[in-house]
Amino acid sequence: MPIVGGPFSSLYVGDAQATDRRPRTFRRAVSPNSYLTTPATLGNHVSTPDAAALDITGDIEIVAHIAPTDWTPAGGSRIVTKRIGAPGGNYEFTLEADGTLGFANSYSGGAVLKSSAATGFTDGDPKWTKVTYRDSDGRVQFFTAATSTAEPTSWAQLGTDRSQPSGFMVADTNALWIGAIGTAFTPFGGRVYRAIVRNGIGGAAVADFNPNLYSTGSTFTSTDGLVYTLSGTAAITKA
Repeated sequence: MPIVGGPFSSLYVGDAQATDRRPRTFRRAVSPNSYLTTPATLGNHVSTPDAAALDITGDIEIVAHIAPTDWTPAGGSRIVTKRIGAPGGNYEFTLEADGTLGFANSYSGGAVLKSSAATGFTDGDPKWTKVTYRDSDGRVQFFTAATSTAEPTSWAQLGTDRSQPSGFMVADTNALWIGAIGTAFTPFGGRVYRAIVRNGIGGAAVADFNPNLYSTGSTFTSTDGLVYTLSGTAAITKA
């Protein structure tokens, strides 16, 4: 039950109380989110089967709250993907070896288009990352934001606008992978607190991997209603 504790915040029964009657600002610690941990070795990831809603053929937005073990991982790493190697696939969001963020679709066999600037973040630090692709003209933009429990409403663009030919968002039958691209290439190493795929820039979320909803076992149903499966040593730590 709240009681008055000054002009800036409420106190609750059980909180320590000052006795000199001076107004004070009180802060409460914010609980961290639950998170997925993957070790950057093949076979350790999370996936959910292909679904019609995941097959995006126009504008797309991918958001990931991550804490990589290394923000400049050797060979790069896959954060969120819906493809398995060449000749491409539907979409892919990556962290590259030079510290840039990357995006790929079916253009040029799935070649990754990188941000024009590196993140410059400290290894292990959690940050929000985002990529948007506008299919009408092929514009690609990358963004970052400070860590927070909820998805940010304010973002800083990473580098300048990039572009590639439009019309290469091709639906496929691949699963949606978190922390990997099938069982090939270089998987992600570190923590994933959230991963969201939106149909359209700022559009409806078609995938929302949220470890806060995990209970026990190797599968769980997330915010999006999709069933995610943990493979190998991929594990979720509850907050």
